[in-house]
Amino acid sequence: MSSETNNAEFKTVPQIVAWVTSEIASQVETVKQLSAKVEALHTLIEASGVIEKVIFAEADSALLPSSCALDITCLPPNITNLHTLEFTSDSVPYRWSGPGTATKFTLAVDRTKDKYLMVEILGAICPAVVASVSIHIDGIEMVANISDSGLTSTLPAQPTSPPFTEIILRLATTVSPNSLNGSDDTRLLGVAISGLSIK
Repeated sequence: MSSETNNAEFKTVPQIVAWVTSEIASQVETVKQLSAKVEALHTLIEASGVIEKVIFAEADSALLPSSCALDITCLPPNITNLHTLEFTSDSVPYRWSGPGTATKFTLAVDRTKDKYLMVEILGAICPAVVASVSIHIDGIEMVANISDSGLTSTLPAQPTSPPFTEIILRLATTVSPNSLNGSDDTRLLGVAISGLSIK
């Protein structure tokens, strides 16, 4: 290999060094930018908890429905203490409450005005059960009116409407058909609920 070729190759070394140095500096700058973005993201995540609390605490009632109705055939996961779906001889869907004595419904509805609650009840496992029923709205027991079609109550207005309303239907006890008539059904049952609405 000639000395001229060696000199030509040797001269490219500083260029390579300069290029590598430039690339490293560019990558370092990119890492700094990414670090800044990650830090900003961490700050946003930390603030999100506060933001979420503000959103729920100051929920715009205009975004909440003025009324709602529960489809007993397809329940969301926030409805608790109901047995599997059944149908009457007239194909009316319903679910027995139980096995516990407290059945909870959590629903989104505008509460800036008084509302009318209707729990449609087809029947009870025994008269003593339905006679003991009570209704609790957001932890406060309300006056419950019981008729042949079910239970009704008034949901009092709240100036700042919460995003969710918790409704709990309480019974003194639940009873198994087995204990009443010796049937094979050992489930603990309360009342047969076919629907719930807030208007």
